[in-house]
Amino acid sequence: MTFRLGRAEARISFALLPLVVFCIITGELESLLISALSLAIHEAAHVIAAKNAGFWIERITFYPFGAVMHLNGGFSDRSAAWTVAAAGPLCSLAVSGILMLLSPIFGASQIPLLLARANLAIALINLLPAYPLDGGRILCAVLLKAVRERTARTVALILTALISLAIAGTGVFLVVRGDPVRGFVAIPAFLLGAAIREWRLPNNGTVAKVMDRREAVRSGAAQRAVTFVVPDDLTVGEAVALLSERR
Repeated sequence: MTFRLGRAEARISFALLPLVVFCIITGELESLLISALSLAIHEAAHVIAAKNAGFWIERITFYPFGAVMHLNGGFSDRSAAWTVAAAGPLCSLAVSGILMLLSPIFGASQIPLLLARANLAIALINLLPAYPLDGGRILCAVLLKAVRERTARTVALILTALISLAIAGTGVFLVVRGDPVRGFVAIPAFLLGAAIREWRLPNNGTVAKVMDRREAVRSGAAQRAVTFVVPDDLTVGEAVALLSERR
């Protein structure tokens, strides 16, 4: 399902419908609502940080485990991308801490404590260095300062594959023990599929390349090009001698 959410194109994954039906049948609707509220807080932090950094949200896709935002815009510093990615987990951690401190005020109500735990879980999961989680985006933003974009994507893909295997292995271990696993089967497939799609995308366009060039010149990793104009009657040897003299 696709619709407009302001300037952004919003998409809802069809995998959400089975999740809602499953929660209604198993009586987990309250947990689903608490998780949805926690995810809304998390994504709102991303949106605010993106706007402050000069990005706009081009597309946002809602999955059973959260939302994936594709940003674009005329920002002046690409390094701001990692701050946008970090805003969500930091906000979730802050909300979790505040609710845990205030939970005694609410008396017998367990909702604030459940909300605090949900925010904590969302923060910790999103800090994993796997794409498209926030930790994976932060990792890519850091890697882009030292390596090419394709290399950064490849590293993210490898780490995502390893983390997916670890999660799947944990799910198998829980099945052997007889514990409920629920999302342990779907999460690895979701992470790995998203990482492969990101790896297969073409590199950033001309604007990003120009900004990379400017940053390289500023940091001394590249030198500015100097153009010399010589008269038509100058011989090749004389032109080479002139260029050698001026280095």
